[in-house]
Amino acid sequence: MTQLQLLDSSSDKGEGDMDEDLAGGVGPYAWMFDGATDMPPTFRPDPRVTGAYWIAHFGDAWLRRHARDQRPSELLSGLAAAIGAELQAQGMPSGGLPPASSLAIVRAYGEQITAAVVGDVAVYNVAEDDLLLDPAFGVTERAAVAQRVPCGTDDTTVAAIIARRRTYLSDESPQWILGDNPTVGKAAPIRHWRTEPGNEMLLATDGFTRAVTDYGLVASWKDLADEVRADGARSMIERIRRFEAGANRARFFKRSDDACAALWRCA
Repeated sequence: MTQLQLLDSSSDKGEGDMDEDLAGGVGPYAWMFDGATDMPPTFRPDPRVTGAYWIAHFGDAWLRRHARDQRPSELLSGLAAAIGAELQAQGMPSGGLPPASSLAIVRAYGEQITAAVVGDVAVYNVAEDDLLLDPAFGVTERAAVAQRVPCGTDDTTVAAIIARRRTYLSDESPQWILGDNPTVGKAAPIRHWRTEPGNEMLLATDGFTRAVTDYGLVASWKDLADEVRADGARSMIERIRRFEAGANRARFFKRSDDACAALWRCA
């Protein structure tokens, strides 16, 4: 039976109150959560932590219990249904704004690797030099940053973020993030690759992938994976933080986002 072996992983909190990124895996599965920053109306099942932190850790625990024989898309739908049931049990009102997250799930089964993503988490197949990532989320954020007022926290900016989030959680958009809508599994972009012993898969959140998508710290995804393999994900995160310390804050809503990466090998 094919297994995914964790080679390296690292996560680092950005400007927020908590590290809302989370890497995990079990057996032939690997996954990566990137919790969506809470907005004022976000329902928090546990008031001690952010909704973004809660959904990542609830999802990680649920996947560890349930990731057995399902396809990644089936797990996405099952997890969303479980999140919805838990939020109702915790008292989220009808029409409330649920916690949300980007999520990638990878499964190595027989001769095939299958990956599904929602949101802006990336899955990079090193051997195939092939990337699964929805770039539309990055484009949308850059456009929203360019249109905001200088303070970046005005009611109009927040209202626009909330409106986009509700769309991403509904059946009205081609782009999806994980929340309480089980349709997410049917809408998630899917990629299939042939399983080869020693194949490596890099899973990363957008706070980490900015090293190649925005900051130019490396020239390509292959170079990014090579540096993680050679020096570790922690070393790359430290390079990202040094760059951000002198970067123009206006490029993103936050100068530094949570950053997480995990490198897995088929064994």
